[in-house]
Amino acid sequence: MSIPVNTPSFVDTPSTQAFQNWESPSPNTFIYVQTVYNAIYPAFCNVKIKDIIGTPEASGYTQFRLKVMKIYFGTTSTTDWLVANGSLFPSLITGAPQTIPITSSGMVDFLGLSIQNLALVNIGTHEARVVYTIEGKTPSNIWNEISSYFHVVRLSVYENEQTTWSEDDFILNHYQGTPRPEKTITMNGPQWTVITPADFILESSDPSVTIGTSTSAAGVQYNASGSGEKVIKLKIGDYFDTPQALVNPNYNRALMVLAGTSTLVGSINFILNVLTPGDFLVNPSPLNFEATKGGTEPLAIDVFVFAQNAYSISHPSWLLVTPSQENSPGNYANLNVVPISHANLSGGTYAGNIELTSIVGGSPVTIQIPVTYVLHEFVSSPYSTTLFNFTKDPLFFEFYTQTNDTYFDIKMNVEIFDWHFQTGLSKNYVIPFKVPLYNKRQRENIGLRIDKMISRLVDPLFENSNLYNAANVNLEITEKTYPAHEVVRNTTLTTIKFLAGVTPKIKNGNTAFLEISEGTKRIANAKFDFVNLLLDPGQIYDCEILRNGVSIEQFQITSLTPSYLYVMDFESIEPVLGDVIEFKVFVNATDFISKKYLVFPESEYTNMILWEDEFKLVQTYEFTGKHLVKPDFTYQNSNQKRNLIDYIKSVDSKNTQKISLNSGFIPKSDREIIMSILASKRLWVYIDENNLVEMVNETKSIVYDDIDRELISFDLEFTINKKRHEENNSF
Repeated sequence: MSIPVNTPSFVDTPSTQAFQNWESPSPNTFIYVQTVYNAIYPAFCNVKIKDIIGTPEASGYTQFRLKVMKIYFGTTSTTDWLVANGSLFPSLITGAPQTIPITSSGMVDFLGLSIQNLALVNIGTHEARVVYTIEGKTPSNIWNEISSYFHVVRLSVYENEQTTWSEDDFILNHYQGTPRPEKTITMNGPQWTVITPADFILESSDPSVTIGTSTSAAGVQYNASGSGEKVIKLKIGDYFDTPQALVNPNYNRALMVLAGTSTLVGSINFILNVLTPGDFLVNPSPLNFEATKGGTEPLAIDVFVFAQNAYSISHPSWLLVTPSQENSPGNYANLNVVPISHANLSGGTYAGNIELTSIVGGSPVTIQIPVTYVLHEFVSSPYSTTLFNFTKDPLFFEFYTQTNDTYFDIKMNVEIFDWHFQTGLSKNYVIPFKVPLYNKRQRENIGLRIDKMISRLVDPLFENSNLYNAANVNLEITEKTYPAHEVVRNTTLTTIKFLAGVTPKIKNGNTAFLEISEGTKRIANAKFDFVNLLLDPGQIYDCEILRNGVSIEQFQITSLTPSYLYVMDFESIEPVLGDVIEFKVFVNATDFISKKYLVFPESEYTNMILWEDEFKLVQTYEFTGKHLVKPDFTYQNSNQKRNLIDYIKSVDSKNTQKISLNSGFIPKSDREIIMSILASKRLWVYIDENNLVEMVNETKSIVYDDIDRELISFDLEFTINKKRHEENNSF
């Protein structure tokens, strides 16, 4: 008898070899601030080299090699700023390729990265790439590229500790009971912090961004801090789904932006609309676009639509309207609006309406969104027609043409105002000039021309006062042929308003402190300080003075001119050592700009310096160090002969008074003030309001930054302009 045996059957399945692929960590980022000492340490990472031996890609090749080189991506800097070395290669990685043979798999290059030539690198973000290439040799001795990979290195260079952000003046809309809106914001700067108002939330998927909270009387406030370019996300809290949120459903709010953790540099303004079912609204409206033929196309505008039902859309043919974020069939939360390409349009002003029609409460309702598109045929202006512009900003008109052999003939009409407290009268000037073209385009700055024309004040003021009106500039532009000088086309631009100086660092719309420094200002024995403000004429501004965060005075300012002088009276405040005095100007109910003072110990010496700054306004700063007045005598003599002997006769003598002033110890943030004083053409030492000693700067050099000095002071030298020959000064 035989017994059957169950014999299992086996299938021989060959295993698949796992090959290594290219791999390296996220891009290495280095940050450098030109005006702040910060050490930049080397970085290291492993770069996995793709396996080639034994892979299908190796077929047909007899040998393999790995090539490496360094390239700079883009054209932001011509400086060789990256030092790279790999463990697989015998020498530094440069722009010249070097190769090694590939004889095995699993290769890893330990890559070292460091920065050089920082003083030669331009401000901006620069990118370098370490490029790896695998090459194979054919039987005919030709090397072919098989695969390549690059590791990215970025260097961000900042002039100072500036912070920028990608979003501002945006709108969030929330229907209660529906998913809550979010806003993604890209922050950039050496060190930055963003703080929310109460009932808003900050998040980030980037582990290098620190998220925290703090509790105040207003509620819980979120903060996010980081360095370099990072993305954060703004969300709304639970409160906005409560009945109380509908009592005042429109919330004007702002995120406070700090450089580091304490210096306010601006705000990110936004509006939250809390809505209920049945609303049919759009925001923003109306829409305005502006562009120049041959230049950049205008940016699209997102229109938020609040609708509970489907709606239809109609619009002019020169617009593109693209709906997105569909809540339900035919009901979109967003419309992306942009004019069609200006290559298909003639220059001119286009006006029309986007019409949305929906059923609300059982009846059809139509909403109109007015749209205006100004398409300039051949010139683009960098200046705002709604905000005040500044003469020393590096901005340029862009001129374009499609016609050969032309130039631009420009007539610039300028209205300049005298100071309000002098005469306040205006004068009109006509400045003609021509702009030749290169490759059918050109750039032209008019700000510095205007700066030289703006009136200067006669003598400093010592009381609150309106200062001067902005210059009104109007340009009539004509394109002409050369050499026939025949008119091709012409246009007249909307009036541009100019104030002297550069755009202030502490600014919100048409409200700003007209000062170079944005830091906390030092005071010791000072009785007053000049605060020069940019204000919208006719608007009432609420102002507040605080001592250590506690309000001690509230008042209002209304200016007749966009520039206004407020004299800060420290005698009435009576500050003591260590106090922080803050002056706030409210732009609206929630937004404000502020200027801070830190009270230093009283000094044995004090000299108040007044000077005309970049805004052509008078600033004040207290010097608390010693001073030295030194007369400098020069003589004019003549030689005569008396009895054959030389006889020297005095013809004339001059007594020039020199004064050396020591600033006393100052914070680093006040160094910009010292540089402004040195650049000034008009300076005074304040004795009293009726006695100002005028000076001229004679300082040849200073040590701006010394790593070995913890405390900073400066010695400045001046020559005194006498009012009469026999005058001698002591302070």
